[in-house]
Amino acid sequence: MAARVPSLVPGVFDGQVLRVLQPRWAKARGYLLLALAGCPSLIALSSALMVTMAGAHEFAWWLVLPLLGSALPAVVLAVRLSALTREPHLWLKAAFLTMACQQLLGGIPAVGMAVSAGSAGASTVATVAFLAQWGLLVLGCVFAYLASRALLLPVCPELAATPFTVAFRARLPITGDGLLSGSARVVRDRVEWSTRRHRGRGGPTAAGQLTFDRIRAVRIAELPPATPRIPWLRLSDGSTMYTSPGPAVILATDLGEWMFPITDAGLFADLLNRRIAAWRGGVGR
Repeated sequence: MAARVPSLVPGVFDGQVLRVLQPRWAKARGYLLLALAGCPSLIALSSALMVTMAGAHEFAWWLVLPLLGSALPAVVLAVRLSALTREPHLWLKAAFLTMACQQLLGGIPAVGMAVSAGSAGASTVATVAFLAQWGLLVLGCVFAYLASRALLLPVCPELAATPFTVAFRARLPITGDGLLSGSARVVRDRVEWSTRRHRGRGGPTAAGQLTFDRIRAVRIAELPPATPRIPWLRLSDGSTMYTSPGPAVILATDLGEWMFPITDAGLFADLLNRRIAAWRGGVGR
């Protein structure tokens, strides 16, 4: 599994960029292997232990099903691991989905079989193993989160030379409208943005993207302090998401200008300009 995660920063060939980012990647790689290889493997092994205890009483062919259910998500993840190394924004999601599927398809059936078929001692061991699986799921998600943070934060201009998606939080005012979230992301060949006014499990949203071939210029602006609530995006329910005065990045396109209220506007513009230049030179295509 470790061989599927490169020891050097993937997609980077510039020596100066490697000197800056390699210490980050080395730390993130360790967390990533624990999250996407170590924890899923331990969950699969613990399911095998519970199935073995159930089979010691009386073996039946259907005892193999929890083993397959626990192993299959880990195998699928292992196959995709090499590609996932270039998508740190998906590491947490991949870790959670993999181990949750292992629990649903393998862990839960395995502990049921072990408890019903084994002795009192075996039932206790199976219960402990099952609880440990849930602990591994949480731990794996924590490792995946730490891996992405170790690699991408703090944001630096050298990240423009990588294939990684780099996200910046949008500056949103604190209001009585509930929890607000928003971000702008620089991808390999485009800029994406999204925002949400959270209501329960959902809430109105807005999202969009601009490909690099549509961007004509990138400039930094200062939103005037005279207006405390500045309209930014129209949400799906027709309401408006506002931002507050401060730095912003303006993208000029053939169809008009797009504004992104980013507190660290200079860094966002620098990283975006570097990535656009690399894309136009054929490096990012």
